Order: sequence, then C-alpha cells, then structure tokens
Amino acid sequence: LKVAVVGAGPSGLLVAHRLVQAGVSSLEMFETRNDPRSISQNLEGRAYALGIGIRGRTAIRSVDNNLWESVKAKGFESERFSLYIGDKLKINLRDSPKQQDPNDVVEPSVLMYQTDLCAALLNELETRASKNQVIIKWQHEITNCNLEKKLLSVKDMGRGTESTEGAFDLIVGCDGVNSAVRQAMQEAAPAIKVEKKKLPGDFKVCRLQASPRKLDPDSVALLLPKSGSTTAFVEPTANGTSCILFAGKSGDDDPILNPGT
Repeated sequence: LKVAVVGAGPSGLLVAHRLVQAGVSSLEMFETRNDPRSISQNLEGRAYALGIGIRGRTAIRSVDNNLWESVKAKGFESERFSLYIGDKLKINLRDSPKQQDPNDVVEPSVLMYQTDLCAALLNELETRASKNQVIIKWQHEITNCNLEKKLLSVKDMGRGTESTEGAFDLIVGCDGVNSAVRQAMQEAAPAIKVEKKKLPGDFKVCRLQASPRKLDPDSVALLLPKSGSTTAFVEPTANGTSCILFAGKSGDDDPILNPGT
C-alpha cells in the first residue's frame, strides 16, 4: 500500500507507527510545522505541557510497551495535585495513589511538552522503519484533498511552490481542527456534520527553567487569585523545568493576559 498521513503530531506519528508495524511499504507524511527535534530545546512551537494518562498510555502501548518506555523517559511522572488560594492557603487535592495490593501497579500521569512527545515518537519511528519506508515532509501544507482520485494538493511553505501528489491507496487525516482531509470528507458525504466553536476566555503559556520556589516541585498546582479572573495551572516537567498556563477573561485591567496595559 501507498499511504499518506496528513499531520505529524502525536496522532499522526502514532498512526505511522501502526502502519509501519503492519508492513506498509510506502508512507508519506505531510506537516506544516518544523521537525520538533529542532525546536524542542527552544521556546518555540506549541509550548504547553500535556498530561499523558491512562488513555494516552493505552494508545501508545497499542504499538508496544517499548515505545511507551521511550516516551515516558522524556517526561515527568506525577499524580499529585494541589490547590493554592492566595498566598497562604494550600489544599492537597490528590496525592500519589496508595496500592491496596503489592502486586497492583499504579502508574502516574506523565507530564511533557508536545514537542518532546513528538520527538520521542519520531526517534523510535526512524529506528523501526526500513530505509525509504517513511518519508516526512516538514513545512508542507495540504491545501486540498481529492478523495475520489486520492490526490493531495501540497504547498511547500519553505520554497513557496505547489504540487499534486498521489495517487495514494489510503489518505489518513491527522491535521487538526482545520483539517483539509475532514473538509474533503464533508464535501463527499454531506451526512457528516462538523461543528467548530471557539472556547471562551483567553490563554497564555509560559515555560520556566525552574519550578516556582513556593510550589511543590513534584505536584501539579492550580493557583486561584485573591481577586480577578485569571488562574494559573502549573505543571512540573522534565529536568526541573515547569510550564504555566494562565487562563481567564482578557480585560483591560488584566496585567497577565494584557501585559501592555
């Protein structure tokens, strides 16, 4: 089979692993962003940290446990959760789970940046795939998908050129909210209904080289302010670093979501 996977994020890379495992002879992947291994040490790209719980572990282990161990090694394990109200009150909402049976294995969530997750999946994919079995085209945007002829219209964002690639035996869409593949499916099958809605509020992400001094460095923390609507969700990540997600209603008097005011 000649297969195209549109999108080389976590879902696209996991699909690629399953296809390689199944023995697909030719796999081409198209991704609008750069190779995450070139930006994972910088404050670029999608900087927020993910919490990989039981569903994520199960999905990755559907390939094999060695892949999960490679991913886990790049993250930070934690099952603890604390609530801070102002600067004086701390409530431990969840601690490390206690095992009722010594034979039970209680696995914590793994906290890691999306770029690091993709980098780990990529490294393993390159190790497992045979020569020329998988080709990944970075900075390539799919502008149109022809499901009838199984062709893709591709824009090389680096060179500014456009081309048509295919025909493929299978096209897999893992290209996010504005998916060109899903749009083609909707046009081919009007019964498919899709609704997109913008989430309320505003968000800002900060990556820190060290955990905030007053917080437990091994615990996820939710910080509620004394006044105002902006909250902070703090996740510890690998190598002593941390990620803060600020969320709230962006108003003229909000110094975090509107730093220019």
